[in-house]
Amino acid sequence: MRKNKLTIITAIFLSVLLIRCVDIPNDLVLPVWDVNIEMPIINRTYLLEEAIEDENLINAYNDPDRFGLLFYSDTIDIEAISIENNLTFDGFTESVSQKIGSIRINDVDPVTTNISIADWTPVSPGTQVIIPEVENAAQNDFTLITSFESAVIESGNLTISITNNSPVTTEFRGINIVNSSDQSIFLELPASSPISIDPFGNEDVNFDLTNKVISSQLQLKSTLYTPGSNGNQVELPGDAGAIIIGTFTELVIKEVRAVLPQQAPFGIDDAIEISDSNFVEEVVFKSGSFDIVIDNFLDLDLEIDLHLENFEEPSGNTYRTIIPLMKNDRNKVVNIPDLNGWKIVSNVPGELSNQVFYSAQVTTRESDHVATLNKDDSISIRIDFKESVLKNVSGRIAPINFALDTKTFELDVGNLEENFSFDEVFIDDPDLRLNLTSVSNVEFKLDGELTATNGTQTNSLMLNNVLINPSSTTSISLKDYGLKELINSFSKELPENFALTGNVKINPNYKIVSVAADDSVTIDSELEIPLKFGIAGGSFVDTLELEVDDSSESVENVNFAALTMEIENYVPVALNAKGTLLDNNGNVLIPIPPDYNELKEIVVEAPTVDSDGNVVEPGKVTQKIEMQGEDVQKFLGDPQLILTLSMLTPPAGSTLPVKFNITDSVKVKVFGTLDYRVDH
Repeated sequence: MRKNKLTIITAIFLSVLLIRCVDIPNDLVLPVWDVNIEMPIINRTYLLEEAIEDENLINAYNDPDRFGLLFYSDTIDIEAISIENNLTFDGFTESVSQKIGSIRINDVDPVTTNISIADWTPVSPGTQVIIPEVENAAQNDFTLITSFESAVIESGNLTISITNNSPVTTEFRGINIVNSSDQSIFLELPASSPISIDPFGNEDVNFDLTNKVISSQLQLKSTLYTPGSNGNQVELPGDAGAIIIGTFTELVIKEVRAVLPQQAPFGIDDAIEISDSNFVEEVVFKSGSFDIVIDNFLDLDLEIDLHLENFEEPSGNTYRTIIPLMKNDRNKVVNIPDLNGWKIVSNVPGELSNQVFYSAQVTTRESDHVATLNKDDSISIRIDFKESVLKNVSGRIAPINFALDTKTFELDVGNLEENFSFDEVFIDDPDLRLNLTSVSNVEFKLDGELTATNGTQTNSLMLNNVLINPSSTTSISLKDYGLKELINSFSKELPENFALTGNVKINPNYKIVSVAADDSVTIDSELEIPLKFGIAGGSFVDTLELEVDDSSESVENVNFAALTMEIENYVPVALNAKGTLLDNNGNVLIPIPPDYNELKEIVVEAPTVDSDGNVVEPGKVTQKIEMQGEDVQKFLGDPQLILTLSMLTPPAGSTLPVKFNITDSVKVKVFGTLDYRVDH
């Protein structure tokens, strides 16, 4: 255009020179003529790559089978799956009780009593008399038993030794030994089994004390008989009568009320089962607590030496404690509030166990009071481990389940949405790989749901039975889980936000493993979408600065303008093209084509493609657009042109995939034809 102006100026300059050499009539009329000028406005090639280009995300395949085919790819790091506080043991508890068993009492001295002959006959000791035949009842108290107030005898013997210290035969017709306190019968010998003792003779009577109840004060009751001295005078000693001595042997006490000596130590050796399915070599606790709760059902003060043989303190010493208890002390609690650093270890290195072994030795103190003690009295111990979190554990560990914290990630689609929009897209072969890298020596199993959203639509796919191998990277392709269907379930916009939820199972196959709380699985995702898809309603928008001379003289003298658009289409779908002129402030001036043109948009046919979907001959169109009146002036006012290239595609839902290659392009040429009226 500037060249044309230079021609006009040169012509005018030459005319001026000629005028200076001749006389010009006063009524001279200058000629008027029209000059037609053609000027290029746009010469631009749009590569498909530009419509969706991001220098890091859009690539072209190099392999021979897909050479040049564009694909979108991105790699995203996702928050790791960490065991952390999910390595836990359920609480476990063990209750045990131990009876005291045999009861010690102070030695029981023999008990004695004397029945004087004067107590049941008419004669007196120390005299010479004729003793008549006599039968009378007699009773007398034994000496007091000082070893106890009362007792229930489980087993034992009492030997009653009777000495007849008189010159006549004495017969005991029945013997009852009763408890003085309540007159209950302790021992009984029926009258049908009399005991006859010769003059100055001796007889022993044995009694079985099994399950006998005895008090400290016994009384003997009996009926005594003598045939007398046959009318003969006899001399009675001063202590004439019956001397009775009771001797206790082999006593086993079931229950006693007494001031008691120290009892024989007794103990417990047992084990707590930590689990019926976890067999461990070592467990290291991160947190947790345990209680020892003791009930003393003995009426004696005592102390318990408790030793947990394979339960180690952080110092490495096995746990041992001395627990004193008062008589009848109930619910005595010893609490270990923090198990951080404590361990359960196997008694035999290399062997697995599901038990904590312990022993408890009970030592009583002698009583300083009258105590009541039964052989079934006991102490009970409850060892109660609360649910705990572990630092690490090795052994055959039962599967541990925990809920997966939601893992979110975003896909960066570059400037796709800024320049390129669509009503529907059908993506033929998308792939999203999850790379699950384990830094653990144990398997993980993931059962999850991957949810995708584009802000208005949300859909998901299921990830079931994903086994993550130890100390390696497990890669899974979501092609196998319905990724294609998921991606193609979205219209208008591709999904950008993803969330992974679900459950994780540690050691799903119940193997011998070593697991630590800081074990984890890192995740990154690799998205790859080959640009081989069907698209409905796709369009590409670009803003162009028009190279039009804006001199006021030129604009005022232009009386006609026309745009000619030449488009070559190498993109494998039909296109239409239209635009909008904007002024420098972004205000809309006129549509292109203008409203008064019969042509409302420019249609470009799809190119010819071969059997593989590759373009072999572009679609072409040449279209002239006329402008009239003020629109011409607006066009020449240095405007911007917003050019929209839209894909003429089938209705949504009927799209078929075609290939989009790195060489696919749209070539656009626009040139203008201007008519100037020169009237000088």
